[in-house]
Amino acid sequence: VQLVAEAQMRNCRVFLSSGDSTIGVIITGGVEVSVEGNIFLGASSGTTAVYRTAAEYAEKTCVVHSNKYWNGIANNDIRNLAPTIRGQTVVGTTTYTNQSGIYTHSGNKVDFTMRVAWSASDASGNLTIPGLPFAASQYAVFSVMSVSGSLQPIVAYVVAGASQIRLRNASGVTQIASSGDLYISGSYFI
Repeated sequence: VQLVAEAQMRNCRVFLSSGDSTIGVIITGGVEVSVEGNIFLGASSGTTAVYRTAAEYAEKTCVVHSNKYWNGIANNDIRNLAPTIRGQTVVGTTTYTNQSGIYTHSGNKVDFTMRVAWSASDASGNLTIPGLPFAASQYAVFSVMSVSGSLQPIVAYVVAGASQIRLRNASGVTQIASSGDLYISGSYFI
């Protein structure tokens, strides 16, 4: 992302893959730019979340704070996830090509970002992703903030009282696919 002038980027989760870029935001001489409260997840140790070119006025009017970083953050609450998929009718056997993710736990709030990709599965029924680190509060269902990948359009939610994600599309609960690739991020309370 390149921000030039009068731009705001707040409360986003950005996954930086080595195939795309290891820089999340580039500010080039912009004025009145704000990059606040974002989470940048890097794919390599060379991740640069925000890069600013020095300009006479840009340094005075660009605000960059309260961002979290995958590779430079010294927060002991960051833990790795290895997400899986299951069918509600038949759990099945799945061949994974990617199982990665992280979560942070602060008080009773859990923030997570994950990727799960599979090349074959004989699971059947509604698609679930078990293995969240803590069971969600039993008093609410929590919508997941972002879902992208090969199964679209799709929404996801953390099941109340459980440690799993369920995925839905416009017409009902999403059936498991024999292959797929999903990026999911969100927050929930325990």
